[in-house]
Amino acid sequence: MAKKVKADFDALIARAKEQKRANKWKPTEGGSIVGTVIGMKWIRGKGKDDEGKNIPYLSVTLQEPDGGDRVVVNCGLILQEEFELQEVKKGETVAIFYHGKEGRTGIYSLATERE
Repeated sequence: MAKKVKADFDALIARAKEQKRANKWKPTEGGSIVGTVIGMKWIRGKGKDDEGKNIPYLSVTLQEPDGGDRVVVNCGLILQEEFELQEVKKGETVAIFYHGKEGRTGIYSLATERE
């Protein structure tokens, strides 16, 4: 019985090696990305609020069109707010445009197919 479990682990490791990992989106001014939302989760950030608590941020995983790469977009406050205001859900296709920075703040635009 233990031998079968070992074989299953080997097959699982082989499958994991074949899968492409998601890339992190690192936009430059004027950059954009389009994809279908396949994952959304809140992550406990390293930044602290006034009370010393970690500030969470939204991390969104997109699947690029036509079976392209999976890309992780870690949202700052502005983009996070856009996802919330537009009530983006898993399965929706979105386009994100990066305008650049104003001071220390990244400025983004978000469009969905619903608009």
